[in-house]
Amino acid sequence: MKESGQDVTFYGADPIVKGNSEQYSRIGKFFPFAVGAKAGYSTASVLLNGNYVDVSVVHVDIYYFLSEVLGEKFVDHLWMDAEYAEYGMLDMFYKNSRMDREGLTFCQMSLELSISIG
Repeated sequence: MKESGQDVTFYGADPIVKGNSEQYSRIGKFFPFAVGAKAGYSTASVLLNGNYVDVSVVHVDIYYFLSEVLGEKFVDHLWMDAEYAEYGMLDMFYKNSRMDREGLTFCQMSLELSISIG
């Protein structure tokens, strides 16, 4: 948030570039990769043509993304939709976690938790 409280900086990261790049770039900066608990190359469940499919994607760890790529230590509102990968990230938000030790602060979060029924 900027000094007036009315200016917002938006950053969006998504491994699916087609469509997302155009949508995200209308309101902010788009990054063509996944952000997760750790960096690497793995499989992620993504929505393509109305169906969820597993695809290989590059992940950048959230600590590096926030601190080094964005240069941010303070996030006013984090939105996260990780399609089942969120469960491996929840412990990052515990008191005395790496996030806490590195001084990364989130004022609020909107987090989609995926569940399987049946």
